Amino acid sequence: MNYSLAEQKQIEANIWKYTINLVTNKRVFAAILSLYYLTIPNVEIQNVGWVMFCGSVAAFLFEIPSGYLSDKIGHKNTMVLGKVALIISSLLFIFANNFTLLILGAVMMNISSACFSGTGNAFMHDTLKAIGKDDQYSKIMGKASSIGFAIPITFMVLTPFLVSHSYKLPFVLALVLDIIGLIAVLSFKQVEHSEEHKKEIKETSLKQVFKQGIELGYMPFAMLGAFIGAIVFTIQVYRAPYQEFIGADVIWFGVYFGLGRAMVSLIAAYSGRLKECFDIYSYQRFKILIYLVFLLTISFVDNVAIILIAFIICNGFQWGLGSVSSHFMLEIIGDSKFKATLMSIKGQINQAIVAVGMVAMGQLLSLYSYQTTFLIFTIIFAVICGSLYLNIIIKTKGKLSKREL
Repeated sequence: MNYSLAEQKQIEANIWKYTINLVTNKRVFAAILSLYYLTIPNVEIQNVGWVMFCGSVAAFLFEIPSGYLSDKIGHKNTMVLGKVALIISSLLFIFANNFTLLILGAVMMNISSACFSGTGNAFMHDTLKAIGKDDQYSKIMGKASSIGFAIPITFMVLTPFLVSHSYKLPFVLALVLDIIGLIAVLSFKQVEHSEEHKKEIKETSLKQVFKQGIELGYMPFAMLGAFIGAIVFTIQVYRAPYQEFIGADVIWFGVYFGLGRAMVSLIAAYSGRLKECFDIYSYQRFKILIYLVFLLTISFVDNVAIILIAFIICNGFQWGLGSVSSHFMLEIIGDSKFKATLMSIKGQINQAIVAVGMVAMGQLLSLYSYQTTFLIFTIIFAVICGSLYLNIIIKTKGKLSKREL
């Protein structure tokens, strides 16, 4: 498509608007969310797993439909739906006084996440391609992500102090940010596509999209990335109760979380350079190694300071490498018209594993110590990651080498 100078400026403005979206998407109450669940009457530690399970099931069921819907009705429209769901989620958490409202809040939060998981990446890839900068995806999106994590640090550090007055206040702050984010998304300039592109989108079935993903060699990478992300996320959800259990002061949780986000921001800022350090295979090995070291540390070390540092570093890599991971996945997808749908497949696999992982960890913690539970997850992580990486080598090494990825 040929754009006028004025249209190009509008499209380029999507970059800073999307950065605002990233800032407002951050859940400022994340550091105390699982603790907040435990303040609700009749909610015990094992119930936290069930709240997360229900949210993950909702995301699982909505993940691919949201990506497919996004490719059909437009990325901007789907992100607007996601912002509305996020506002509803914040309201439900504010007024939560029972287990049911917690579940509904988690469900809406995860539906919102599903709306953005593949769609946001696809929207920004189209934006950068329209202005001739798609080869700079890691660099540009890394900087946007860096800002998106850096600014909310202030809010996250304030969270424990807000909690000293009321556990509801962080959710009120989140609601204000959600409204600002909705305004930013509504102002996006949708990238126009050719008639041929629109025709292919209209006539291609979901089954054909899955087949396309297999033919591109995308699925094995999606499975490994989804599994790694799910295990790390599951562990991180229980980090607040664990840190309280080992004697860390709750009032400093926001500071610890903020330090993790500062590391995220630093890593994300260098996304462009980091991507140049790896090929797609060495990058997978790198991710497996850093998270395996993290899991072994929390499984065998009982020093409070080391545990806190380990979680901070893990948090930094968990979110800081997001733009690098997305760039590699988008390179595999190539010129497919169904970027949002294919990226959502990874998200759906992730949510399925998270749903099982949350319940499993909740039940294991009711039977065993934290460290024993972490060790069980470490063994599972090592065995399955090794198997999935071997599957990648077997199924994609020759195919992707020919495409020079």
